[in-house]
Amino acid sequence: MTFSKVKYSCGKIVSQSDLWVETTGEKENIKNWKRIATWNVRTMLQCGILENLKIKMARMKIDILGLSEMRWSRAGDLWSGKYRLIHTGTTKNNPGIRGVSIIMSKAIGNKVKGYVQYNERIILVKIEAKPNDTIIVQSLIQSSLHAYF
Repeated sequence: MTFSKVKYSCGKIVSQSDLWVETTGEKENIKNWKRIATWNVRTMLQCGILENLKIKMARMKIDILGLSEMRWSRAGDLWSGKYRLIHTGTTKNNPGIRGVSIIMSKAIGNKVKGYVQYNERIILVKIEAKPNDTIIVQSLIQSSLHAYF
């Protein structure tokens, strides 16, 4: 087999068509990577939505999922199976609107050092990590055109 274009890379000769070549002699440790996602769920007042979210997180291998517009009535911190859910709630004046949360896998949920449920639109979670702790903020900011029904 002959190659029309070749490049010299750290003692290896590879074709230009190769997508990835190890050049440093060290492999990057992707085992410790975490997948983080956000989703505007519109509502979690219906039965079974939390279970559907957990199934989707497992299928897509998401470790941390930030949710907007949960619409639950009270703030809380709970475990549901292998997932930890920290959420804000709505006030008595506006029941059934707003609300944000962060759902974490068991491995991440056990490393939570603290959290602040600032109001029904902002939540902050501090997670133990190396070399520094990680802070995740989930917020809900509505556009001026958004109307609650």
